[in-house]
Amino acid sequence: MIVSKIQKTVVSEGALKGIPAVGMVLGSEGTEMTNNEIFEALLSLDPTQIVIRGVVADNPDLRDVIIGLASKGIKILLITKGHEVLNVLRNVPNIRFLIKLNNAKSLQNEVETYNLSLLKELDEIKIDVNTLEDYEQARAFLSVKTITRPTVVFSLNKKMDEKEYTKVMGRFISDKFVYNSKLDF
Repeated sequence: MIVSKIQKTVVSEGALKGIPAVGMVLGSEGTEMTNNEIFEALLSLDPTQIVIRGVVADNPDLRDVIIGLASKGIKILLITKGHEVLNVLRNVPNIRFLIKLNNAKSLQNEVETYNLSLLKELDEIKIDVNTLEDYEQARAFLSVKTITRPTVVFSLNKKMDEKEYTKVMGRFISDKFVYNSKLDF
């Protein structure tokens, strides 16, 4: 498995933002490491919480590492777009998911392709909002689906023009949205 980095860090997004953790980023560039090397490198930093980015669901070795760490009582936050991990890891204790989606359209695709209703109360779905239409589309779709447990985070695109940004903020603030939702800006 190729590991871009393993280091002490602070969680940079989601409900755990600001909490110290050990971070691991998987990628196409970095150091080739065995399961045991990854496991030992993570444990050597004495973690109580580990954040893993770039989760590859079809990698049984990574699943074994994650399950091994979780079984030691270490809390794991998986930040991923690989939502099929839900099917494999959803019942493992000490694991939280932060599912990142590029826009409202990807939300609809993911709900139809993967069973996001499997998400638990502490999990999060983060949707990048690029326009008011994007927000409205995500909101309308969520209002008819039964994804009631996770927190839904609407993340405003920093490149959005000021007028559009103000519209989305105003709509979110005035919204009586039934989900545990928040705005990230």
